Amino acid sequence: FLAPELMNGGSPSKSSDVWSLGMILYHLFISKATPSFIDLYEGSVSYKLKDKRMSNLISKMLSFDPKLRPSLEEVIEALKQ
Repeated sequence: FLAPELMNGGSPSKSSDVWSLGMILYHLFISKATPSFIDLYEGSVSYKLKDKRMSNLISKMLSFDPKLRPSLEEVIEALKQ
């Protein structure tokens, strides 16, 4: 899964890896079709899970602004809990 910044010609980064992992987690936990960029950008994608922490984590990982995404270390720590 390509992060939005890569679609706009940006360079791969740890943050773009976080986006890709967020999309994988979205599929694993939410089991819905891949959301469109428009739906993600407009915030119309539902991350409703019983586990609020996982829902919030996925939401942050799929932020359009790479600076707002958690670091890989933060993701790993959140997944350990």
